Amino acid sequence: MMKEYKKIGVYLLAICLIFALTACNDSEADEFTSLRSFEYHFIPEEYEEEYSEYEKVITLEADTDYQFKVDTTCESGTIEISLTYENAEEKMYIVNSSAPCNDKINIPANTTETACFSITIVPETKGDVAVEVLTR
Repeated sequence: MMKEYKKIGVYLLAICLIFALTACNDSEADEFTSLRSFEYHFIPEEYEEEYSEYEKVITLEADTDYQFKVDTTCESGTIEISLTYENAEEKMYIVNSSAPCNDKINIPANTTETACFSITIVPETKGDVAVEVLTR
């Protein structure tokens, strides 16, 4: 009789464990997933005035949360990065050798239809800009 109670206890414990693990998996729905990315690499030897400013416009879908991961390093010169939303909100970063940028920018669903990244460099700029676009 005692062995049957132990078996029942083990089965109940296993069922509780399975439910607990299933509940943990629901949190994955709140995580962002990578949609696309873009990168720029700058070196002074390839600088041309007409290419000192770059612009990347990204169309955003309604009912989708967006996150932009901005990772920028600069060995020399400066890199100015701005993200402008359609409603004129702006995030701006000035990156140089003593101030790298590693930031996440969240744009909630239905905030805007477009986001525009602008990147400006100077002749002595040597550095990299990487932006990953994530959604959920």
